[in-house]
Amino acid sequence: MVIPNCSINEKQVCHRCRISENKFRAIPRLFCLDIEACKVARITGVSGPATSRLYTQIRQRIAGQCERMCSLIHCPFCSFPAVF
Repeated sequence: MVIPNCSINEKQVCHRCRISENKFRAIPRLFCLDIEACKVARITGVSGPATSRLYTQIRQRIAGQCERMCSLIHCPFCSFPAVF
């Protein structure tokens, strides 16, 4: 699933997001602390839709890595259908 107006490549993570590098680096850190996207938007000063889009991209990256790892080894978690 591709998110409109966002593409992931080596140099830009979110195309057209216009977020400073410091704010951008804070978002994954706060994601790892399990803080909701709306709260992260208020903390960082980034718009809510941009924060939600980045959260979705982070989740997609995690899911993609999990699928790649599970294709290499037998994983008990992969017996369930994907929810994404």
